[in-house]
Amino acid sequence: MKKLLAALGFCFVISAPASFAQSTTPSKTAERKASLVKARMIKALGGRKALGQIDFMTYTLTREAYREQDTVRVRQHWYVDLRQPHIVRLDVSGADTTMVSTAIQQPTLSEQENKTVHDALKRSVFFHFLYLLNAPEARYTYLGTYPYKGQQLDMVRVHNSQSPAMRLDLFVNKKGQVITSSSPNPDTGAYERFGDEYDFIKVSDKIVFPVRYRIVEHNQVLAEGIFSEMAFNTLSSFWQKKLGKPRISQENQQ
Repeated sequence: MKKLLAALGFCFVISAPASFAQSTTPSKTAERKASLVKARMIKALGGRKALGQIDFMTYTLTREAYREQDTVRVRQHWYVDLRQPHIVRLDVSGADTTMVSTAIQQPTLSEQENKTVHDALKRSVFFHFLYLLNAPEARYTYLGTYPYKGQQLDMVRVHNSQSPAMRLDLFVNKKGQVITSSSPNPDTGAYERFGDEYDFIKVSDKIVFPVRYRIVEHNQVLAEGIFSEMAFNTLSSFWQKKLGKPRISQENQQ
């Protein structure tokens, strides 16, 4: 179970709470600019109509985390109901498979550890672009521009109105693609760790998504991953089998 909690730590790598940043009322100009950037993001991923038609999705994330001389490889299968939101995730590492879900209390974990697991899942889904751009609780604030890897990017801070400490700064190009994301260091205010996005491709007839990411700090790659087998409003053969198991089926009836 320690492996589970360690793996969940990477859900917080980029979107760590920026508790030092005081909440301020954005100016009308900042609100307008934030709305324009958000509109570009929506268009870049397929348009408001296409995004609004997604009820649930499944996908596989194959990720590697690099720690000193060790590489941790995990294959994660995600089921995400965007209307709830409700999440089921299966972690496959070697011969071991672990299931975590927002509807399950792990009996081997304490109440606080279960809360950590659930918060990590909710945070991961909140900042998933296909949910974030339709989430009624998401609030956008324009921060200005930022030079990154030869591009001048628009900066937009997104926070959850129901959980204000849940926030993330997005760096968006003129096409509306989120090139990277980060949270400032609470002590220095500087951006040090970035979640770079790559390979914006069509993952359905209408939806576009960056299928590769890399977490970088001081030019050192900490982790990277690839999204695959993305499906919308339909269950893959893998999930048809998994959702047929009693433990997960009962979750989806709650």
